[in-house]
Amino acid sequence: YSAPPGRTWNSDIRAATVVADTFWTMEAALPIGQLGARIGPGVVWGFNIARVRIGNASEYTQWAPTYGWSGRPDRFGFLVFE
Repeated sequence: YSAPPGRTWNSDIRAATVVADTFWTMEAALPIGQLGARIGPGVVWGFNIARVRIGNASEYTQWAPTYGWSGRPDRFGFLVFE
């Protein structure tokens, strides 16, 4: 995340990962209250997350495929709050 000029943001995100032979997982805790965003039943957020690995083999994985346009929110998946 890049904050707009003159603004700063410290998310206090906590994350944990597991890398196994045939899969990987990531779990994150986002302090929603720090975002200043509206949440509640029926609220929908556009959302995506990606993993990039460059090493023995290049790998790029997204939760919601955007087909080469990772900066296009109109191609993101949705988080629906209940």
